[in-house]
Amino acid sequence: SDDLANVTLPAIQQIKQFVYVDFKDWLEQATDIRLSDKVDMTCSKYGYSDYLLCHDDDIHGTIEGRRIAFIYYLVPETWKVSDGGALDLFITDDENQPHQIVKSLLPKRNRLAFFEVTDKSYHQVAEVLNDKHGARLSINGWLHGPINPRPTPIFESLPATKPASKFQQSDVIFN
Repeated sequence: SDDLANVTLPAIQQIKQFVYVDFKDWLEQATDIRLSDKVDMTCSKYGYSDYLLCHDDDIHGTIEGRRIAFIYYLVPETWKVSDGGALDLFITDDENQPHQIVKSLLPKRNRLAFFEVTDKSYHQVAEVLNDKHGARLSINGWLHGPINPRPTPIFESLPATKPASKFQQSDVIFN
C-alpha cells in the first residue's frame, strides 16, 4: 500500500503515534542506534502463493538511510507454521552474500518483529501456503538515521580465455 503517513483513521493514528514516538525512543535506547524523526510505514498483504524473495533493505543515496526495519503482524489468531509466510533471516558468506536461513519467524497476531538494516540483513517472506485462514497482513516499515558505510563489494576477475588451438580468430570471422 501507499505510505501510511497521510492516513487519518483513528486506529492508524494510534499505531503511528506508538511507532513515531514511543517505539522509536525505546529502540534508540535498546539498540544504541541513533534515529531521526523520519519513519516509513506501509501495510502489506500476502495471499495464497505470495512471497518476497531474499533481499536486504539497505538503500543508499540519501542523507538518512533505513536503520531499523519493523513488522507488526495482523494475521488471524489461527495462523500456524503450515500456513507459511514466515520471515526468514539469512547469514552471509565471506563476500556478504546471503548464504542460508538461520531463523524463521512465524507471523503471529500482535507480534512486533524488528531488525537492524545493514549490508548483511538479508531476509525474505516465505510463500503463503494456505488461504484458509485469510491473508498474511502486516504494518511494516523503517526507522531512519545516519547511514552506515557499506563495504566495497568484492569482485573476482574472470580468467583470460583463448580460442581453441585448431581455430584462428580470422578463420572464424572471415570464413
